[in-house]
Amino acid sequence: MTVTAPGAPRTAQAAEIGEYIPSGMAAAQPQDAVNEPFTRRPAKRPKREKDIIEYAAMMRRLIRAYGRRLELEDAERLGVLMSLQDELAETINHVARKLHEDGFSWGEIGRQLGITRQAAYQRWGKRQDDYEPCLICGTPFAGPGPLCPDCKAGA
Repeated sequence: MTVTAPGAPRTAQAAEIGEYIPSGMAAAQPQDAVNEPFTRRPAKRPKREKDIIEYAAMMRRLIRAYGRRLELEDAERLGVLMSLQDELAETINHVARKLHEDGFSWGEIGRQLGITRQAAYQRWGKRQDDYEPCLICGTPFAGPGPLCPDCKAGA
């Protein structure tokens, strides 16, 4: 039997097993009960975002390493490296259009790429599938009128 401190509250369950309940605790928990505040899993921490500059540097290192590896191979594998160039160009096109849709001006986008706002607009202002075909030669182009610049110059 345990000794109870003077004035310490006791519950019926604690009295049965002879436990001492310190003052301030309302009721004793059964021994197989889980103490929720101590067993709750902490919320997952947000994953650390890779810094864009560090990520780009890593990509450069990977591409260089891939090129060194290809130097040891034969020329047949060079097409794989060219496909990476195509993928990068498609990604740049997508990101430039998305940035403009999100509110960046063509001037801001062009400034970051070292080109004028007009050049940025001409390159990404219209999607290739939005281009109208020229009435004379059929070449898709982005511009006013039904004729491409080459056909206008020759007409």
